[in-house]
Amino acid sequence: TMRDSRIKAADRIIQSVYSAAYLGRPRLFPFLVYRHVRHSLEHGNEDYSGGAYAAFGVMLSATARFGDAMQLGEIGLGLLRSCNADRLKAGAFMTYYSFIFPWKNHIRDTLPYYREGLDAGLAYGEFEYASYIMTFDSLARLHSGIALTDLQAELERYGAKIQSLGQEQIGRASCRERV
Repeated sequence: TMRDSRIKAADRIIQSVYSAAYLGRPRLFPFLVYRHVRHSLEHGNEDYSGGAYAAFGVMLSATARFGDAMQLGEIGLGLLRSCNADRLKAGAFMTYYSFIFPWKNHIRDTLPYYREGLDAGLAYGEFEYASYIMTFDSLARLHSGIALTDLQAELERYGAKIQSLGQEQIGRASCRERV
């Protein structure tokens, strides 16, 4: 277990800028993740380490090491469970089930996990990640073959919820990233 409060604080700050780095400064993202993982390996794991391992799994996926990415992501999620860190579930679930899990599983299999991550994000005030999850959930449903007419009401509900959370930029950024 990590005991150094300065390293813990640094890692929490690092993890708080993961999404900004991923979207706005993509070359910075691997450096931040590497630093966080290195701290966890050198000083012990803590609840935020689970998200770092999932984020490192994203980098492994980017290099087509999908099996390793799945394994590391699962370790990260397991660490969150063992630390009872439900408050961090939205970010870790969004990361794992959007960027790692679909490489080896059908996209429709992400749907129950998106619901769980969304519930946690809303419950613990992780509105950024809850909004990302709503966006990815919508895309997963659409790519699973659900007719757009059947999705319309839910998409409108998600859009209103994202706006009410003050996260309108999430939908725009996610759509830009995908196009």
